[in-house]
Amino acid sequence: MKKLPAYPGCFVCGKHNPIGFHLDFYQNNDEIYSEFIPEEIHEGFQGIFHGGLLTAILDDAMWRIPYILDMVTLTARIEVRFRKPVQTDRKIKVTARLDKMKGKSVLVKSWVRNEEEEVLAEGTGTFLRAPKEVEEDPALP
Repeated sequence: MKKLPAYPGCFVCGKHNPIGFHLDFYQNNDEIYSEFIPEEIHEGFQGIFHGGLLTAILDDAMWRIPYILDMVTLTARIEVRFRKPVQTDRKIKVTARLDKMKGKSVLVKSWVRNEEEEVLAEGTGTFLRAPKEVEEDPALP
C-alpha cells in the first residue's frame, strides 16, 4: 500500500487544518483506501455520524482516483446512497475505484463499510479537469 500526499489545508486530509479529519489515504493497486473513527463532535443525531461529513470523506476518496491517473480534477457531481446509519465511535473504512473514463469526465464509485464489512453508504462521483490556476497551485500534492 502506498500512502498518498495531502493538500495541507484540506478539511478531510489536510494536516494543517485545525478542525479537519486529518485522514491518511492509501493507494492499493487501483483502489483508494482510508479509515476513520467519527467522534461525538461529528454527529448529526445522537450516536450517528453526520451525512454531509460522510459525503465529504467519500468525495475526498473519489477525488484521488483521477489524481493517481495524473489528473487534477474538481468534483462536478456527487451522489450518495445512505444504506445504514454510521455510528460514532466505531471505525469505518472508505474505498474508491475507477468506474470509467467518459470523454473529459472521470466516473468513480466509493463505499463506506464498518468493521463487519457491511456497506453503510455508497457514492458515485463525476470529476472534471480543474482549471489551470488550480492545477498550478504549488501546495497541491
